[in-house]
Amino acid sequence: MKAVVFDLVGKFAHFRKFYTNSSSLSYLIPPRTTLQGVCAAILGYERDTYYEKLSKERFSLTVTIKSTIRRIMQTVNYISIKSESDIYKYTEHTQIPFEILCGDDEIRYRVYASHKDEEINLKLYSMIKDNQTELPLYMGCAPFSCVTEFVGFFDLYKKEPNQSIELHTPLNIKEIEGKSLDFSQELSLIKERMPADFTKERSCCEVNSYIYEETGKPVYVKLKNIYYQVDSNESENIIFM
Repeated sequence: MKAVVFDLVGKFAHFRKFYTNSSSLSYLIPPRTTLQGVCAAILGYERDTYYEKLSKERFSLTVTIKSTIRRIMQTVNYISIKSESDIYKYTEHTQIPFEILCGDDEIRYRVYASHKDEEINLKLYSMIKDNQTELPLYMGCAPFSCVTEFVGFFDLYKKEPNQSIELHTPLNIKEIEGKSLDFSQELSLIKERMPADFTKERSCCEVNSYIYEETGKPVYVKLKNIYYQVDSNESENIIFM
């Protein structure tokens, strides 16, 4: 099994929490569904055409934080639409709190992607290695453009969960064995419910609760199921979202 590993880099980001209403709050990391969209844009898949092809059963994805990330709140003016005619001739605005992610210089995430179809895997590898993309890339929404930086095309070694490990990627709480999560370190852990997959009708079919460290530090935990070791210089342990 091989994975394409690349960095997603931009100045700002916003990954809207699916359960927010009037206030647009953001996840600190891109959910799996956002990573789906990024890879679909690189491969040139049009909107709403790739949900089955890049489903969780076929396409394994996860991410880690590789930079300092801060949250700021801004108020954004939106057009107030109360009827169809307001779309063409609007007179009112409404102000909405909007949470934006930023960094000291940049926002950087490391993405791990592995498709069961070798042809798709190789195309993704080739596109990112050559710094190409079929469609524009965004950090969650259109104003926040981003680029990819190729890291490697690495083998993944399947490992059995027979002891506590240093895990570098977000952890689905269902994967934790008992009370094995180590809280003795100085960590700042975040727990968030995020969408994991879409149906072909673009409705969310899986939502999970994930734990991760807000500065990208690994956590020590024993897992219920298999995990993977990335055959790179850093030898990171990962599980897919």
